[in-house]
Amino acid sequence: MIKKIIFVLGVILVKKLVEVGSLQFIEQQARDKLSLARPGETIMVIPQSEIDKVLGAQKEVQKIVEPYWQGWLRLFWR
Repeated sequence: MIKKIIFVLGVILVKKLVEVGSLQFIEQQARDKLSLARPGETIMVIPQSEIDKVLGAQKEVQKIVEPYWQGWLRLFWR
């Protein structure tokens, strides 16, 4: 059982290693995390407050609190 789990984890790690070693992944990370661009491209940074204005985001999200039993009832029988 333990050997099977270790084997499965090894397979998952090998797949992830192949993924992060690909040129597409490296380029995406360079663009997203380091704000790098190819020659001729322009990086534009839009503040989150401006995005919220355009999309009409609410300032505060109201959280609905209900008893656990009502949540389970709603999940299974409605």
